Amino acid sequence: MSMIYHKPGPRPKKKRIKKEGKDRFLLRKALSIRAYQRCETCDRYAALLDGDGNFNLILCGHTSHFYHSAGAGGDDTLENCKYECWYCHDGKHRGDKRCK
Repeated sequence: MSMIYHKPGPRPKKKRIKKEGKDRFLLRKALSIRAYQRCETCDRYAALLDGDGNFNLILCGHTSHFYHSAGAGGDDTLENCKYECWYCHDGKHRGDKRCK
């Protein structure tokens, strides 16, 4: 009886769930409700929208992947994302562990 070996090489990546536009906003809204509009890293207040109803980069909250990053194929779901303030989100991208 002959054995069949797996051919070496790259394995196909699974297609990740990526939300854009209105779906991305609804994900952010659900995350802000879950976190009571507080950063889930440092507990700082991070509103969903500013007083005029617009997204302000520094004042408003961001979504951040929790378990699996987007580059590693992480999905944009409530289970894999968390709500962060701009300081924690920016610090994570810069490699800074502490929130300012």
